[in-house]
Amino acid sequence: MLRHHSIPLVLSVALIAVGCAGRFTSLDSGPPTAMSPITRTELADCGVADTYEAVRLLRPGWLSSRVRTRPNQGSDGLPVLYAQNMWYGSAYDLQQFHMADIEEIRYVHPLDATTRWGTGHTDGVIEIIWLKRSKR
Repeated sequence: MLRHHSIPLVLSVALIAVGCAGRFTSLDSGPPTAMSPITRTELADCGVADTYEAVRLLRPGWLSSRVRTRPNQGSDGLPVLYAQNMWYGSAYDLQQFHMADIEEIRYVHPLDATTRWGTGHTDGVIEIIWLKRSKR
């Protein structure tokens, strides 16, 4: 039998489980959303040759400058760029990547980016995942 003081704990755990359930659903069901990764297929079908332009066309919200709540926060309001988990530069450096080499492009929310890579990601991260090629 549950004691009265354990009921709030059980309810809290149940609410957390329900709240997190949406994070683990498949992003492949239905059309892409503003936060879903840009797939290799989308890159091939977008009709541009520049990776920066592809991101601007397919997920324009990723490149929108964020509103600063405090002046001089030291950021241009654009996400930082990472490729294969390594810092690469600013979102403008997307132009340096060939779309044919990219498997997926993801936006990482600032809170998740700070947890993963540390401080300095107040505008989030655009992460590039390379195409896996077999070794010959």
